[in-house]
Amino acid sequence: MSTLVLNTVSGFETLLRSFLTGWAIGTGKIMKSYTEKRTIHAMQSLSDYTLRDIGLSREQVLRGDFTNYNTGK
Repeated sequence: MSTLVLNTVSGFETLLRSFLTGWAIGTGKIMKSYTEKRTIHAMQSLSDYTLRDIGLSREQVLRGDFTNYNTGK
C-alpha cells in the first residue's frame, strides 16, 4: 500500500513538503534563540538577592545556564 501512496505523490508535493518542513524547523530554532536571549536579558535586570531566591547565580544567568536551578522540590 505504501508504494501506491508514494507513486501518487508528485514531485511538486514532495518539494513543497520538504520546503515547509525546513521552514518550520528553521522558524523553531529562531524562536528558541529569541526566547533564550529575552529570558537572559530579563533575568539580568533582577537583583542578586532575587536570583539567589530562585536558585540562580549571576554567572549562570550570564552563561545562559538554567539547567540546575531550584525547582522548589
